[in-house]
Amino acid sequence: MTDLKGHQDGKHQLHMIGNAHMDPVWIWDWREGFGEVWATFRSALDLLDEHPDCVFTASSAAHHEWMELHDPAMFERIRSAVAAGRWCVVGGMWIEPDCNLPSGESFCRQLLIGQRYFQGAFGRMAKVGYNVDSFGHDAGLPQILALSGLSGYVMMRPNDEELSLPGRAFRWRGPSGSSVVTYRIPFEYATDSADQIAGRASALASASEGQGTPMMLFYGIGNHGGGPTRAMLGAVDTLTASDGAVGYSDPDRYFAALDAGGYELPVVEGDLQHHAVGCYSVSAWVKRENDCREAALLDAEVLEAVAEMVAGRRSRATADLTAAWKELLFCQFHDILAGTSSAAAYETVSSRFGYVGTVADRVTTNAIYEIAHRVDTSAGL
Repeated sequence: MTDLKGHQDGKHQLHMIGNAHMDPVWIWDWREGFGEVWATFRSALDLLDEHPDCVFTASSAAHHEWMELHDPAMFERIRSAVAAGRWCVVGGMWIEPDCNLPSGESFCRQLLIGQRYFQGAFGRMAKVGYNVDSFGHDAGLPQILALSGLSGYVMMRPNDEELSLPGRAFRWRGPSGSSVVTYRIPFEYATDSADQIAGRASALASASEGQGTPMMLFYGIGNHGGGPTRAMLGAVDTLTASDGAVGYSDPDRYFAALDAGGYELPVVEGDLQHHAVGCYSVSAWVKRENDCREAALLDAEVLEAVAEMVAGRRSRATADLTAAWKELLFCQFHDILAGTSSAAAYETVSSRFGYVGTVADRVTTNAIYEIAHRVDTSAGL
């Protein structure tokens, strides 16, 4: 792996981040998204085998669980790459959600279920939060991120023209006083071709000197999957051969470099807004379903806990409720919940909400009857 020199030579490092932004649902439904994830992960693993310096960055516990369940042999390759520091798991969440509409409890569940999955699958949790395409970021997130073991956060929207920030790297502080070091991606989270890489690297080198901090440059085909290409790796190789401050890296290494460098980062407080505000006024049924299913699952959990105590038993609904939460968290993917997916994609989303409601109703009904039939109604007769 390329040894980044950078700061010690009077220059700031440029961390080259190979990734694939993947929308499991957008203008396609989850079936195509499932295939997109599978093909992209396989391609990334093949490139890691071919290229000893390349590092791949991937988010979303749900995507990794798909591979664990449906291609165990490939998943073992991913596990080996994670252990070798060649595959960086980021985000810590079940999926990359909308970061405005879900309840605080849902954000906690995104991280609880996501981080628990990463710990079980790879023996480590994600260190860096990662919502690079979400349409704004609620001010309460720094507290939740910090309490979930995340020391850094990567975002992109709102873009430069939508929100002025004092630098690419800054400390984002919420109303609670909790904070997390945050990086706003320049340009975008993807590159359409290898030809873009050299020009972007040059521009970021100048910006790095002006802002006095290292930078990350993201490359790889995104949205519909794809990831880094051989041509892109060739372009990165050319840069790393000519400049020791440029190297293959990942978000974990970037935030570790910020911490080790003792950089004085500006502080930004409050929400990070606004982007694509119009989408929040469309697809009202999706927002309504999300609110109703959040409440239904929480009610079901409370009543099931009461039934456990009253009946003196262990919960029989843990697996069902966890599965229902996973479905609801998937429906909070930013292009689903914000309202920007296609009509065809929303057909299966409706079915997922229905599944969540069915589980919540069954658990709630069972618990209520179990409690009710243990109430002594003969007192006073």
